[in-house]
Amino acid sequence: MEGGDLVNAQDAKRSGLSELTAQMMNEGTVNYTTEQISAALDKLGSEISFNGGKMSSSIMISSLTKNLDAT
Repeated sequence: MEGGDLVNAQDAKRSGLSELTAQMMNEGTVNYTTEQISAALDKLGSEISFNGGKMSSSIMISSLTKNLDAT
């Protein structure tokens, strides 16, 4: 999706915010720790990754079709 540092270009204080946000998306949630999420994804054979760049932000999911909803 369009975003990343492009949307923060006019505010130098926000430089790198998209990458920091993407890194935090790989951390735990209120209901699940990072380890619990990782273990659940391992059981499904799935992976989720987040990336924040200069012009875009992305979410990448690798999963078998049958496990997509659970992922």
